Amino acid sequence: MKRAWWINLDGDDELATTGAPPTPSVAMRQRRETLIRRIGPLLPEGDVVIVPGARDVADSNVSGRAWLPTPSALAALRRYGAALPEAPSIAVLRAVNHRQFASRLGNSLPGAAYVTSEGDVENIVRRKAPFSRYWVLKRPFGYAGRGRLRIRDASPTESEWRWVVAALRADGGIQVEPWVERCGDFALHGFIARSGAVELGEPTEQKCTEQGVWLESNRASAAALSTTEVKALRDACESSADAMKAAGYFGPFGIDAYRWKRDGDAIEFNERCEINGRYTMGWAIGMGEKRPDL
Repeated sequence: MKRAWWINLDGDDELATTGAPPTPSVAMRQRRETLIRRIGPLLPEGDVVIVPGARDVADSNVSGRAWLPTPSALAALRRYGAALPEAPSIAVLRAVNHRQFASRLGNSLPGAAYVTSEGDVENIVRRKAPFSRYWVLKRPFGYAGRGRLRIRDASPTESEWRWVVAALRADGGIQVEPWVERCGDFALHGFIARSGAVELGEPTEQKCTEQGVWLESNRASAAALSTTEVKALRDACESSADAMKAAGYFGPFGIDAYRWKRDGDAIEFNERCEINGRYTMGWAIGMGEKRPDL
């Protein structure tokens, strides 16, 4: 069966709002178009990417797929004439992609916490940040380095505090973490079947900007991660899958991880800095020939 994909790379923006999905900026549309051209490994030969505004109702033998199956993505597939995929509800998508969901499974960075009040934020950021002089604040939904703010410890500025207040009012909470020096970015991907069966891929190594914008993913070599790091990554991915299943999620997912410098030459491994309940740019690379999604 022919497959048609709706690649809503900015789908997290829809998760962040209870109203109509926001209209992407010109810059975001351009970046999305650039990234879609690099998404090749996700699409088997013969699959197509739906262009906004396209119609194909003449061919009913089309199976729809979505990067993130939000209501607007499913509506786009319906307009195209594709058979809609089974998908979790928008409430479930919001729950598992929310930063608090990952935070509840454990914060491995010292001082990291998901907080819900100005007082809690202030109690953290007015202290000296461990391992650096900065804290990074993250809104509940974000991607490609968006929705975050890095601030100097002990003395947030007036404009930075306005950002905090606005974020708390809009979202109800913020993830606060010490800003650390990364020295290696990794990910592990998987798929949760409707039955609950879980299949994991192989670790990938990512290249990202300092701001967290994805540049490239490749299969991690045997020497890229230690045995201890691989086990920590797999354990974190499996526990994430268990929590996602309990929340009602099924479909593609992945976790991001990174290696970071603690003090001097000491190196630590943050085995789960983020959970993505959707496809990611490195998902098909990590899954390889395993395609339980098709």
